[in-house]
Amino acid sequence: MSWQTRAYRAAEDLGPVAEFLVPLGDASFRSRLHGRLHAYYRWKYGDGDSERVRVAVDAEGLVGVVAMLPRRVRVGGGTVTAFEMGDISTGARRRRQGVFSRLGREACDASAATAAFTYVKPNEESTPVLRRHLGFTRLVDVQTLGRPLRLSRILAHRLGRPLPRPLGRAVDRLFAVRGPDGALAVTHERAFGEEFDGLWDAVAGDYPAIVVRDRAYLTWRYTDNPTPYVILAARDADGALRGYAVTLVVQWGARRIGYLVDLLTRARDRVAQRALVLGALRDCSDVGALAVHTWLVRARGSVQAPLRATLRGLGFFPRGVSHVLWRPAGAGLPANARDWYLTMADFDGI
Repeated sequence: MSWQTRAYRAAEDLGPVAEFLVPLGDASFRSRLHGRLHAYYRWKYGDGDSERVRVAVDAEGLVGVVAMLPRRVRVGGGTVTAFEMGDISTGARRRRQGVFSRLGREACDASAATAAFTYVKPNEESTPVLRRHLGFTRLVDVQTLGRPLRLSRILAHRLGRPLPRPLGRAVDRLFAVRGPDGALAVTHERAFGEEFDGLWDAVAGDYPAIVVRDRAYLTWRYTDNPTPYVILAARDADGALRGYAVTLVVQWGARRIGYLVDLLTRARDRVAQRALVLGALRDCSDVGALAVHTWLVRARGSVQAPLRATLRGLGFFPRGVSHVLWRPAGAGLPANARDWYLTMADFDGI
């Protein structure tokens, strides 16, 4: 074998791994980090060596990476440790040589002692290996929902020419973002205070299976992360926190696209959901986004059904569907798709 695998060594691998994984991201990936690419992977992998991040190297350098990213997940009233498999990439010169199969097996073995399950949102190339060689099976379908903000520019891009001005203005009016309805106050937050632990305690029981979203996790996920997220909070007239949302706007070539990365309220608090979604749409529109995308589980009777209804009522429409696979370590885990609360925040790369 002309290549070998080993654990990630931060001191020597951080820079090469960061550059190696750039093509794995979309057109917005490097631009959104504003030159902080290495800081992003330091945040993600930590400063030390890690058996759960595996690399493959040959005489010319790096040829493969697979990473296991820990998550605490609330299931059935308790909390378990899970791992998301991410940063799956094999260099062109070593494809179809078993690099990913070996890295994936080693990464799963390294996390097996503590993992209740491992999950992944794979692309078409990695799915067959995950299913046939690594024991992954289908958990849920995740659907993209999209909401145009500047439909005239989206149509102009697709047609290759601008719409006549009167038509463009009329089209954009159809998808104009509504103003706040005044039911709740929506504010921008710089940090997650103690009240976010209270919010998590209040909402956690509504969701049979959800990544823990307490203050410590939110701080790590959003404020420690060099990605420029925007954090919104919804409060009632007494100042009580009713929920939060997180957005991100990225440059995609000549276009700007918004993401509703995360949102959490009580499961049936449609008032807070509406206030936060409207706030997210306004924020994305104010900085020039042409559309906003988000992800939800697609399943009949899903715990996310109220949120889906809120989004649909505010102009989001269904787009593509992708699959989430998992590898449970034992029985007793929620395998019904309708039990899972998943957003963009629960997956690698956004």
